[in-house]
Formats: sequence, structure tokens, C-alpha cells
Amino acid sequence: MKISIRFALYVWLIWTATASFAQSSINQATEEQSAGLSTPATAEIEHLMGVFHQAVASHDGARVSSMFIDDGSTWFNVLSDEGYARLRAKNPAVLKVRHSSFQEFAKFVSSSHAALDPQHSNIQIHTDGTIASVYFNYVFTIDGKPENQGSETWQVIKTSDGWKIVAITYSSNPNVSER
Repeated sequence: MKISIRFALYVWLIWTATASFAQSSINQATEEQSAGLSTPATAEIEHLMGVFHQAVASHDGARVSSMFIDDGSTWFNVLSDEGYARLRAKNPAVLKVRHSSFQEFAKFVSSSHAALDPQHSNIQIHTDGTIASVYFNYVFTIDGKPENQGSETWQVIKTSDGWKIVAITYSSNPNVSER
């Protein structure tokens, strides 16, 4: 009986120490992400964002498309209340929420002759190394003029071929003064 109690106590001590260590590691990783410290996954996602920017600026629609999951990717544009009111005054049929696709965006990127420059700021990346949520503010300029601005979120996953975008949702406050 003494051996069984000692063995049970030993197992319990190892289990608690292991659980405590695992929780400590999780807390440390969470604190590093909250503090904005770079991890390999964060750096890879930042690289994905840089490649996306370069593909848009160089009108490489095929490269833009290659950054998305083929099946199931979503793309939503939600007009800000102010933008919706301004656009609705010009066109009562305008939709507040518009579903699109990365294919449509890639086609626009490839066919546009204007200088495109998606600028990102206040980037926040939350990841466990397998999935990630990216949130940032953006200004999309065309020929050097702000065309649209708002906040954007990407849902990304790490595939065997690297990080891929699953979904993009962005608020939209278009510059409609010249239209």
C-alpha cells in the first residue's frame, strides 16, 4: 500500500510540475505576442504582407491570387456609416456590405494602369504558429491619391506551402469627393 501511495504521489508531482511548466510556456508565448515581440510566425506573416503589397504595386494579379486558399476564401467590404451615406446619396442602390473575391481583386490589380499602393499601419498579429489573425489600418492610394481607407483584418493559416490568406474583411471609407 505504501508503494502505491508513494507512486501515486510521485505521478501527481510530475503531472503538476509538467502542467505548471506547460502553462508557464503558454503564458510566456501569450505575453510575447501581447508585447509585440516577433516570433518566426509573425515574421513570416509580415513577409506575406510585404509580398502582397509588392504584388499589388507591380500589378501582379497572379501573385496576389497565389497567396489565397483556392476553396472557401472570402472577401467582404463593409462601408462605414459615413461612406455609405455619401455613396447612397449618389446612388440609392449602393450596398453597405459587398461580397467579392480575391479573383476579382487580382483581375483589378492586373488590368489597372494606375499606380497602386496599399499602405498598412498599426499592424497587430495574433498567432499560435498555425493560424493567425492580422488587423491593421490601411490607406489604398491610386496614382498617389487616397482612394479608400479604413481597417482591415486577414485570417491566415499555415499550409505545407507556407502562410495563405483565408479571408479578408475590411471597412471602407472611400474618397468620393471627386466622383
